[in-house]
Amino acid sequence: MISNIQKQIRRLGLIAGLAALAAPSFAAVLPIPVAGVPLPGVAGGPAGPVLNSVTRNFWIENAAGVLVGRGRMVDTVVNVGGRQVFYSQFYNDVASTVSITHFTRDNFQVYGIDAGYRTDLGGTVAAATGGRSAGGGLVRIDFAVPLAPGQWSRPVYLRTTAPVALGFTNNGETIAYSGIVARGYLDTFEPN
Repeated sequence: MISNIQKQIRRLGLIAGLAALAAPSFAAVLPIPVAGVPLPGVAGGPAGPVLNSVTRNFWIENAAGVLVGRGRMVDTVVNVGGRQVFYSQFYNDVASTVSITHFTRDNFQVYGIDAGYRTDLGGTVAAATGGRSAGGGLVRIDFAVPLAPGQWSRPVYLRTTAPVALGFTNNGETIAYSGIVARGYLDTFEPN
C-alpha cells in the first residue's frame, strides 16, 4: 500500500525532478550570524543524485504539552557537484489546529550555506527569509505566510559546502514551529 506522502512525492516528482534538473545560478548566502535574508524561489534548483530521502512524521505540542498539530516532512539529501544539499518540504495535516510559521535545522556550524526554495516541485507556501545563529549551527527558515492545515510548503534547500565524501548522519534536529510556543521535533539528516 502506498502512503499519501509517497503519492505526493511521486506526484511532485521530487526524487526524479531533483536528479534531472540543472543547478541554479543563484541563491541566498546565509553568513554567520544573520537573520531575515530574503530567499529566492527558483525553478530547477540544486539537482543531482539523491543520496537519501525519508518522510518523517511530527507532532506539534503547545507549552502545556497538549497536542495541537501534526504533519510530515520530506527530508532529502542530494549530491550536487560533490557537495551535500539538504531539502525540507513540510505538510501540515488537515487535523492540525495550528499553522506552521517557520522551522529550524541544527548542526550545520562548520559549513557555508546558501538557501532558497523550489518553485517547480509542488507545494503552495514559499519560504520568505532565512538566517543562522551566532555559532552558525542553527539555520532558521520563515514561511512567507503560515502553512495552514492541509497545505504543503514548497521544497526549501540548504546547499552546503560539506563534501559528499564526508557523509551525513541522521543525528540532526529539525523543529517545526507554530509561533514561538508550539513546536514539533524531528530527527533529520545533517552533514558529518
